[in-house]
Amino acid sequence: MDKATELNLNFALNSYENRSLTDSISIATEELKYKFMSIQNYREAVNNSDLVDQRKSRNDFEFEEEYPDHPLAEKNRHRRIIAGDFFWYLSGAVELSQIPTDTIKILEQSLYDCCAAVRLRVVQALGRWRSKDSLNNIIALVEVENESKMVKGASEEAIIAINDNNFKLDDSKYLKNPAAPFLD
Repeated sequence: MDKATELNLNFALNSYENRSLTDSISIATEELKYKFMSIQNYREAVNNSDLVDQRKSRNDFEFEEEYPDHPLAEKNRHRRIIAGDFFWYLSGAVELSQIPTDTIKILEQSLYDCCAAVRLRVVQALGRWRSKDSLNNIIALVEVENESKMVKGASEEAIIAINDNNFKLDDSKYLKNPAAPFLD
């Protein structure tokens, strides 16, 4: 195992207290589903006044205190972001064939998470894995993504990578620190 692969695997496994790879994948898969809401359902709920638009809030802590069950409350989205980070690191350490099919389906669902940081990490992971089965979902994401230039750019690069094995992905141009998904 080369140093980069070992580092990615260590980061991934440290996300869930050095549990086994199988257990960590299972935990991260469940975390991606925690308070999940698609961006489309989020927009509809906000438009129908069923949900408050978190993006208009200036203070995460006050927002979370007032709306603890909101899918974009800090503690809720953070769990999904950590899971997305886990799969991003894992995609640099293990082959896609080691990922259960049901997990890949959850990753594809998470391409449409109402949290852009989750969408970013998931599309980066699927692009790194060159997941041909995810290609149509990633193409669809490019067509609907209008909130994050980073997600759109990473999605476009994932499509190229999936179609061209010689294409080198460069996640660093979307993030100042690839280990921390802060968005524009």
